Amino acid sequence: MLPVSDMRQVHEWFLHRGLPPVLTRRVRSRALIERSAPMVSGVGAVISLTMMLAELTDGDPNFGYVIRLGVLTLLLIAAPFALYLLHQTGTTLGEAGRRSAALLVMALFVFGLPFAAVFPVSPRPRHSASRSHCGRSALPRFNWAHLAP
Repeated sequence: MLPVSDMRQVHEWFLHRGLPPVLTRRVRSRALIERSAPMVSGVGAVISLTMMLAELTDGDPNFGYVIRLGVLTLLLIAAPFALYLLHQTGTTLGEAGRRSAALLVMALFVFGLPFAAVFPVSPRPRHSASRSHCGRSALPRFNWAHLAP
């Protein structure tokens, strides 16, 4: 093995190439939220898009709920691009912005998605599955008259 004069340069080389398992625990844990935010954002976008499509394809969609899920989906889709642009600036302000944006992504995923799933905007009573759209029962009615003595 070759002697290395600057261990920090070696760590930066591995961090740049995406091989954190060979680094110390301290170096690996540095910027964990910033590194995982794009993946968390992608998973959250897929979840919220699926919830939005499920609500839209329902027979009677709640459009307030769909709009809220749509905004959440767009925010989560845009987050990795914003994080990338903040990373490319290379300034201290860009680093602080990236850290803040990554924390926002985590907050949207941890609090925004469950809140959107549990609390629809205006809960409306849903039609029973056994009813058709015209208000009559889809099943034939039982005639009790023939059982009378």
